[in-house]
Amino acid sequence: MRHQRSVELTALRELNALLVVMCLGCNTNAPVPPTDATTMGDTGSVVDGTSGYIDGLPADGPPVGADMTDGDCAASNGCLEHGLCGSAGTWCSVISEADCKQSRWCDEYGYCSLGSDGYCGAWTSGDCLGTTDCSELGWCTEQGDGECAASTDAQCSASDICAREGKCIARDGLCAVAATTDSECSVQYGADKVSPCTENGACTHLDGACRSTSDTQCEASAECTRAGLCATFNGWCRARSNTNCQQAQECKNFGQCEANGLWCEAKRHTDCAASDVCVEQGHCVAQNGFCF
Repeated sequence: MRHQRSVELTALRELNALLVVMCLGCNTNAPVPPTDATTMGDTGSVVDGTSGYIDGLPADGPPVGADMTDGDCAASNGCLEHGLCGSAGTWCSVISEADCKQSRWCDEYGYCSLGSDGYCGAWTSGDCLGTTDCSELGWCTEQGDGECAASTDAQCSASDICAREGKCIARDGLCAVAATTDSECSVQYGADKVSPCTENGACTHLDGACRSTSDTQCEASAECTRAGLCATFNGWCRARSNTNCQQAQECKNFGQCEANGLWCEAKRHTDCAASDVCVEQGHCVAQNGFCF
């Protein structure tokens, strides 16, 4: 499934969310957020599984408003950042693989190939090599779903996150801290003095690495407060509850208030309109999991 990113990507995406994807702030004829919000039946329900979005949420789709021209899109930060360089009516879209390869997300995340879903992704073996994610997080292997992942201990040990946070071995596509006892998961690393337990809720040694084994561990972590990753799933803290997402800092900051089973996404126009990124950057429309 697309966007099965590690929780470490949360911080990187926070920075990208602040960039104008569709140049909404510089186009006087730009799309405006709808005023009629779609509501959910149960905003606190837990998501079952990891594929698909929560029932009752509005489907991803183009924002409503005036048409965007090819010139508007080509001149937008959306083209520079995400390869959204051609007009698709009221929004900008990826027209060719060349759009993907010239984007910043190609350099950072390996989103260099045009996928069947119409978005740029890491779809070939060379897409992930040489990226920021490869050098910083050890995500150097294309894994067949449009994303990059860590597939070997060598990739992790050569990455910045090994030196910075002690995450030097590969587990389930991510770099993790090696441990043979639970106490090793509370050891602090780097200048920020973070530990796998306090930062990520990974407080238990399992299969030679620090992993999360209970919701209590996740709920006490910094990532629960920051990103709504408050429930354990397959050894990692994930966003399984809409309530956790709505109480997290990223809901207020970036409109990412709904759980998709892995992390929190922006799925409602009203959440985007009430967020800081709408007020400060004009990103007020929910599309593809972010406020644009």
